[in-house]
Amino acid sequence: MRPPQNDDIRYVVPLLDTVRRLGLGGWLAQFEPEPGQGFLWSDAPEIRLIAAALPNIDEHSGASLAWTLRRAQHLAQRAVP
Repeated sequence: MRPPQNDDIRYVVPLLDTVRRLGLGGWLAQFEPEPGQGFLWSDAPEIRLIAAALPNIDEHSGASLAWTLRRAQHLAQRAVP
């Protein structure tokens, strides 16, 4: 795994903290959106919960939130239980 980058520290760490606080780590690790949707176009209520609880949501566009969710998912899938 690559070492943390500035974007990981600025965006991914707060998102992972939020996911953990909400108890959605398992959901994030296993989530698969409908084909052609990805995180950006998904209407999964968990995404709205995460976005509403994210302390730095005002720094995100839809695309950056989707990228951050995908990066966090990658890490969550590789986490040691």
